[in-house]
Amino acid sequence: MGKRLGEYIKGIRKERKLAVKSVAEKSGISKSCIDYIESGLREPSPEMLAKLAVTLDIPLDKLLEIQQQESLQKAAVALAVSQSDLEKENADIRVVAR
Repeated sequence: MGKRLGEYIKGIRKERKLAVKSVAEKSGISKSCIDYIESGLREPSPEMLAKLAVTLDIPLDKLLEIQQQESLQKAAVALAVSQSDLEKENADIRVVAR
């Protein structure tokens, strides 16, 4: 999921010396959800990112940019994997065809 995004949010929170509980109360997002976001186990919605941006006093576009970059990286990796699988299958077909 969003490991880099979670690390960024956690870093800002710690830099501002805010406890997860405090961020949860101010943002209206549950503590467990914030824990999941910070650990990269949950992908936050744009609405959640907006709440966190306001609570942590950071630009929303920075959070969205990090999230978008991570999504593009995941897509590129998935494409490379499926391209690799396709090449292997093509090689297998050529061997069988001989």
